[in-house]
Amino acid sequence: MSHSHLALAALISLSGSLLAQDTAKADVWFADFDKAVLAAKEAKKDLLVDFTGSDWCGWCIKLHEEVFQHVSFLEGAQKQYVLVALDFPQDDAIKAKVPNPARNEELQQKYGIQGFPTILLMNPEGEVYAKASYQPGGPEKYLTYIEAEAKKGKDALASVSTFSGELAKAADAAAKKVVIEKAIEALGKAGGDSVAAPALAKVVKEALTLDADNKMGLKAQALKAILAAGQGDDAVVGMAKELDPKNENGLFERYVESVFGRVNDEDTCKAAIKALEELDGLGGAKDKELGVRLLSNAAMWCQGPLQDSANAKKWAQKAKDLKPENERMLKMLEEILGS
Repeated sequence: MSHSHLALAALISLSGSLLAQDTAKADVWFADFDKAVLAAKEAKKDLLVDFTGSDWCGWCIKLHEEVFQHVSFLEGAQKQYVLVALDFPQDDAIKAKVPNPARNEELQQKYGIQGFPTILLMNPEGEVYAKASYQPGGPEKYLTYIEAEAKKGKDALASVSTFSGELAKAADAAAKKVVIEKAIEALGKAGGDSVAAPALAKVVKEALTLDADNKMGLKAQALKAILAAGQGDDAVVGMAKELDPKNENGLFERYVESVFGRVNDEDTCKAAIKALEELDGLGGAKDKELGVRLLSNAAMWCQGPLQDSANAKKWAQKAKDLKPENERMLKMLEEILGS
């Protein structure tokens, strides 16, 4: 074959390869959740659902550019998942392309989506077993990340069923204590962001009745775990305050930590600072590292989006008084105090 024919063959091969890549990128993301569910049931796959703001959310755009548009991610993810992108754009022209915005909002409410991007892994029945977000490192690393989150989530949900069964069979308080302590450990490992956290917390809350007077020390353990996982309601907070009114055992500060972990807008930011003010009134956090982190975050939020210079300096000074070892954090605090 002549050089010209070889060159033409190579060009055709390259063009075919590029076309295949473009085809792999196109039409693989469902914009309609209900159509995606039907496709998932037919293909016997789960769903990867991306709640995104395609034209305004910086982290969403970054995740799309670094991961979701790459063929290596699409080919890997599609082996197990039907891909769904539920968009919440701000531009009118892009809004017009969203097939069912009312349904998207309904799903946002149903699954408690508070920030973007949020990625849910679920079965075709809509039962979520894992949650993910932006992660750096590219498509291959992201595939590894969601695989790990999926396993962790499924294991945690399976443990709920196990603990509930064991608790029902437990013959006495001592046996129930053993089960609840395992559930407390599982809740700590799963973390507050786990989709299994509410169910695990429900098992752990059995301690609040079993050890109502805290004679076994189980109630205190349970409260600490529930609050740290962000699963505490007003009743749990009330119990923590009653059991540890001066935060001597660090119960209340774990609640404040969980509130800080849920900050994603101005309202949740103000709620976190309000909780910090209450903790500060109790003498501050027992855990110095946690205290520095909470105070520093409050200082940054007040200096930044809340535009409250006086409180920014107040929290910055309190954080600095704890003598943080992190030089970058210390420099940031000094900048706030000098502004």
